[in-house]
Amino acid sequence: MTNVFIVITLLLSILLVSVGYGLWSDSLKANVYIYMFPGYLEIGSWKVFAGYRCDGCLGYNLTYLSPSNDTLHILIGDRAIEYAWIGLVIENNNEVNIYLRDIEVKINDTSGDYNLTPISYLYEPVKTGVGYMPYWGGVKCSDLPVSGYLAWYPVLVKPGYKMVAWLYVELGLSNAEITVKIVSDY
Repeated sequence: MTNVFIVITLLLSILLVSVGYGLWSDSLKANVYIYMFPGYLEIGSWKVFAGYRCDGCLGYNLTYLSPSNDTLHILIGDRAIEYAWIGLVIENNNEVNIYLRDIEVKINDTSGDYNLTPISYLYEPVKTGVGYMPYWGGVKCSDLPVSGYLAWYPVLVKPGYKMVAWLYVELGLSNAEITVKIVSDY
C-alpha cells in the first residue's frame, strides 16, 4: 500500500510539474475586444413658434423628428412665416461626456438647399427640472430670449444631463422645409 501511495505521488508530481512548465514557459496570448459605441446627443423635446405678419407669433406644430433623434424637420406650407423661434431640449443619454459643437439650420425650398445662420441662445445643462426652467416650461414667444444664456459653442453635456437651446431665424418664406440638426462630439 505504501508503494502505491509513493507511485501515485510521484506520477502526480511529474504531471503537475509538466503542466506548470507548459503554462509558464511561453508567453500568454489573449484576444481582447473593445466595443466602442457612438456617443451622440439627442433631441428629447422641441417647441416652434412662428411669426406671421398679421397674427403675431404663434405655436407651430407641423414638425417631426428624424429616427436618429438628432434632426428636427419643420414643414412650412402656403402661409409665409416671417421668423421662427426653435427650441430644443438636447439630452445626453449615454455614459460619456459629449460636447454640443453646433446646431445646423438648413432650408429646402423651390430655389434649392441653403444654410441659415441662426442666433443661438444656449442654456446651461441641468440634471433634472428642465420643464420648470423659465426658458422652457410655459415660455411664450414674447418671453424669448430669456436671460441667462451661455456665450457660445461648444457646450459640455454630462451623462444624464439635458440642455435647452433656442434658435432665432429670419425666414420670410412659404412652401419650404427647415431642418435643424445637432452636431455633437467627444
